[in-house]
Amino acid sequence: MLPPEIWPPSGLRIRAGTLELRPMDEQAISDAVRAVSRVDDVFADPTGPEVFPWIGAPKYSNAAFHLSTMASLGMGDPSSSEWTLALVIRHRGEFIGVIDLRRRRIPGSASSDGEELRGLLRDLGLKAGDSYVETGSYIMRPFQGHGYGTQARRAALTVAFTYCGFGIAVSESWPTNAASQAVSLSCGYTFLGTRPDAINGASAAAEESDAGGSDVGNNNLGNDNEKVRMYCTPDTFDCGSTSVHVDGWTPELAAMLGVQTRRN
Repeated sequence: MLPPEIWPPSGLRIRAGTLELRPMDEQAISDAVRAVSRVDDVFADPTGPEVFPWIGAPKYSNAAFHLSTMASLGMGDPSSSEWTLALVIRHRGEFIGVIDLRRRRIPGSASSDGEELRGLLRDLGLKAGDSYVETGSYIMRPFQGHGYGTQARRAALTVAFTYCGFGIAVSESWPTNAASQAVSLSCGYTFLGTRPDAINGASAAAEESDAGGSDVGNNNLGNDNEKVRMYCTPDTFDCGSTSVHVDGWTPELAAMLGVQTRRN
């Protein structure tokens, strides 16, 4: 692992209950690639649109994807670039999943890429050049249904809002992924656009579920405009009863990400 004075993310440590979240490194890449090799490692339904297309790809291909995501943090102008901070989730030291924080920006010119989502965000007051954060995550199947996905989301949002200074967090999922949407609701998210009928039947039990698959990586199945979009702000964020402790947040890390912390 590179030391924090060379690679600032390597010193970041986020703890919530029995979970620890740390930025992806080479050891974590090895753990992730070994743990997720089959669809049923994460998903109960192998035919669902939320299934990641990279599951089952050669291990070197998955490792290369994670390495390129790491490298993207140090590329470009920190004040304007988009980036992905992949956080490995461990339960009592064991790898159980990944949650991404992704900085995105409202484009200054017309773009068909995500235009419906960006139009909805403009309705919330965001203008061209403004940034927001997206989250995406998965939890390994043996660890689903224990509230770990909710804990991890709350931990990641604490970093996004309190340390990175984002004003809006967005989550996208497929209509069939009621568990992901229920996690969002429990964290204080509100629907962007029309509330889908699929979520109306989400049970109380599902609200504590964390079934895998909230848009980690790219998925080319289905129509992107069919996704369920939800958003959260610092004012609506429900951090729950579990305390989140963040260590290793430094001015160098904030400068690398091009963000301004709300903390002294």
